[in-house]
Amino acid sequence: MHIYCLSDAHLGSNVFNREYWEYALSVFKRDKHNKVLYLNGDLLEVSSKNVGDSVFNQEMDVNEQINQMVEYLEPHKQYIRGLTSGNHDSMRTKKDFNLDTAKVIADMLDVPYNNSIYDTLLVNDRKLSIYLAHGKGSSKLQHLALGKIQRDMSFIEADINFMGHLHRCGAIEQVYYKPNLGYYRRLFCLTGHFLRYENSYASNMLLSPRPEAFLRVEVDKDLNK
Repeated sequence: MHIYCLSDAHLGSNVFNREYWEYALSVFKRDKHNKVLYLNGDLLEVSSKNVGDSVFNQEMDVNEQINQMVEYLEPHKQYIRGLTSGNHDSMRTKKDFNLDTAKVIADMLDVPYNNSIYDTLLVNDRKLSIYLAHGKGSSKLQHLALGKIQRDMSFIEADINFMGHLHRCGAIEQVYYKPNLGYYRRLFCLTGHFLRYENSYASNMLLSPRPEAFLRVEVDKDLNK
């Protein structure tokens, strides 16, 4: 089974890498394995006048962002197991208007939605648990970001944990030992992003380059990841 989790597309931003977003969806479409798709927040830019000058750097208004994202995801909705909210596509409009644009997208696609999602898949009649939440805060270095996801999600009992927001891609394994049961492995994944670096907020703030990336987790018949 192949498990995809896409986040931080920021569709509507003037540095949104549309070509790479469409490439990610094409990779998912061509994948012939059993597969599922999770969407982990900040699918849209949804800038506002309350956050610097970002509203003037959008390429589309919010209605256009919603409609285009639904158009992108509609062909894949049968595989979507869940969609979470992020600080861009939910909290900005929710704070001012009690409007959650992430939920609007989920409702239009008729897929599960929540602030965070805990899901269970069956692989050869064995349970594989998945947890995803958009996340918060920041980490300037990759190893600190991987440490952050372990700290922030350590209280969740899940086999695979996904976090977005940090605009980093990578994974780290944490191994536990249960007496008489053997080793138990949990995977913590940072789900990447779809923003170009040049002339972006990150480059203007002298943040290190974080190349556009997305992540696929492969699970075999014995639940090895």
